[in-house]
Amino acid sequence: MFGRYDREKFAIVLSEIYPDDVQKRAHYLCEEVKHLHVAHSDGLLSGISVCSGTAVFPDGRGTVEALLTGADAALPKKAKNT
Repeated sequence: MFGRYDREKFAIVLSEIYPDDVQKRAHYLCEEVKHLHVAHSDGLLSGISVCSGTAVFPDGRGTVEALLTGADAALPKKAKNT
């Protein structure tokens, strides 16, 4: 499941995935976005970047708020200040 939950934030919910694979998928997504060219107004946007913070509830328990707080805390420091 994928969706926007804040002005510049999106959440991707993955089920039945190993915690180590979450990091791999996040890295893959960030790398693939670098190659996007998006039509906007009279030109193309390129050089789009994404940073990610990941959080996992390995036992399937917890709240959405705790998961999002954990993902925000895992963002690179530079991303938190922008």
